Amino acid sequence: MTRNSIHGNIKKYTSNNPLLRLAVKNFLRRVAGLLENLPMQKLLDAGCGEGYVLPVLSRGHPRAFFAAVDKRREALAFARRNNPGVRYIEADILRLPFKEKTFDIVACTEVIEHIAGYRQVLQELKRVTAGYCLISVPYEPFFSLFRLLSGKNLLRGGRHPEHLHRFTKKEIIERIAEHFKIEKVVISLPWLVILGRAEPAGIPYG
Repeated sequence: MTRNSIHGNIKKYTSNNPLLRLAVKNFLRRVAGLLENLPMQKLLDAGCGEGYVLPVLSRGHPRAFFAAVDKRREALAFARRNNPGVRYIEADILRLPFKEKTFDIVACTEVIEHIAGYRQVLQELKRVTAGYCLISVPYEPFFSLFRLLSGKNLLRGGRHPEHLHRFTKKEIIERIAEHFKIEKVVISLPWLVILGRAEPAGIPYG
């Protein structure tokens, strides 16, 4: 992810476009709904970016310990200003600086589509997760269609120039199920949100 990603994320979460605002609002509501009844003492936001999802992750858990990792210093500085009380760590999520099963919940939202070796990220998420892992990705081909209808990247058919992977529902479920037992799959167009459980792992969904 590049410096442009930082400004792109800020625009996404602060856009005046009513369609995008509604999509983001629904996405955050879905994420909060998946986590609200789960036991949470330690949570990690892996690839936290500018921290826009952090308030949703921490909602209803005032006594929990929250850590957030990103390798982009500028993004961490932005997140730190807007979300105090979180332990921010500059690190690569391909090599998370934590011991095995450190966290009750690990969240990784809108990240792995940007990473060539995303399967290694899934392995790292599994390693540090003792309970649940929440992952979201753009839902293709609907994500690209959403961007196309919004007039973005018309010559690329709406495909995001920084996305290295275009996940279908079937593909991303299969990849996550290699590491976690799939608990829930939620469609929040143009995104997919998947909740997995650390044990037992590798059980196919459905």
